Amino acid sequence: MKQPKSYLTLPVLLALLLALLLTACAAQTTPTLPPTAQSESGLKDIEWVLQTLNGEPVLSDVSVTVKLDETTLGGSDGCNSFSGTYQSEGSQFKVNPDMASTMMACAEPVMTQAAVYTTALAQAVSYKLEGQQLTLLDAAGTALAVFGR
Repeated sequence: MKQPKSYLTLPVLLALLLALLLTACAAQTTPTLPPTAQSESGLKDIEWVLQTLNGEPVLSDVSVTVKLDETTLGGSDGCNSFSGTYQSEGSQFKVNPDMASTMMACAEPVMTQAAVYTTALAQAVSYKLEGQQLTLLDAAGTALAVFGR
């Protein structure tokens, strides 16, 4: 009696098994957002209002704000409007040196606070987002500016 000829050889069987295994593994993965998109989603398109600056409360009669879009930021330092660009990845945060500002004169305490605020923005290297609060941190992890919604 003549044995039937097998068309499935060992290499073909191994290739089929590998393809089946890869397909099964790929089907079980769950798509997730990259870490940057997850952590920054609550950061953008919100006007943040400054609450404390270098651990001190801000002047009560002055509104100091920042609003972050994808790569741009803008707001008020309490005296002048500003705008510029920034970079953020994960919890890292860096305002680029291309900041522009109006040049109006204001009362001395407001001008002093405005200068400290723009310096804090420039020194920030990371951020922490907790609920309704955004904190910009320096390289040592010290809070430079704390904002609320």
